[in-house]
Amino acid sequence: MRFNRKILQVLILSSGLLFFVSSQCLVFANDLTRVLFVGNSYVFFNDLPKIFADIAGYKGYEVETSTATGPGWTLAKHASSLETLSKINSKRWDYVIIQEQSTLPVMKDQCGDRMLPAASKLVSAINKKGATPILFMTWGRRDGLKENGFKDFSSMQNELSVCYLRVAKTLKVAVAPIGDTWLNAKKGAPLLDFWNPDNSHPNLTGSYLAACVLYAVIFQDSPEGIGDHLNLGKTKAGYLQKIAAETVLNDLKRWHIK
Repeated sequence: MRFNRKILQVLILSSGLLFFVSSQCLVFANDLTRVLFVGNSYVFFNDLPKIFADIAGYKGYEVETSTATGPGWTLAKHASSLETLSKINSKRWDYVIIQEQSTLPVMKDQCGDRMLPAASKLVSAINKKGATPILFMTWGRRDGLKENGFKDFSSMQNELSVCYLRVAKTLKVAVAPIGDTWLNAKKGAPLLDFWNPDNSHPNLTGSYLAACVLYAVIFQDSPEGIGDHLNLGKTKAGYLQKIAAETVLNDLKRWHIK
């Protein structure tokens, strides 16, 4: 991704304007990062884009977000939606995050037959605009999806991960491993709860961890140290920040993050 502060090599003051030169790119200190979220209720529950923008803001980044979402929408529906494609073409986005419907990737043959072609069409449109596409890896249901053979969260999450990584490898795009980060967090703190009572949508804790993951992916920087602006509890917020940083930053190659 674009903004890895740790690799900044040269700090130059010129005409009163502060800017950085790194081995990857030239990044002005007052750069605005534009991020479009394409997905469904997993995005608009708890206003995930705002939580992400707030985290970036606490870290000194100015972020503009927008959404193209609909209840239960699949990537195929977005790929055939003039409204979504128009939104992608509406301005120069830096990143476009695309999220598949929550159960489709684990249905028999649907990862390759439906998700991959739809994601390919969207990625092509995003690339044509010069933006960077990112796959939003969703999370398994709290109790799995028993009618499809997934007895619990972890078994469903493992299958989701297989699909998202398959699509990422095929299309050569990065993955924001949100679901895998939920899984890692649960391993360290089994009593943590990320779901709404419907066992599918995120509660505020789940959306916060998702936002921390997105921050780590886009800026290649740890969200640790931003405080507890959602009043989740300092210990909990700090743990979620740490898990997001470790999951993403310790395995950039796995997530196809450049």
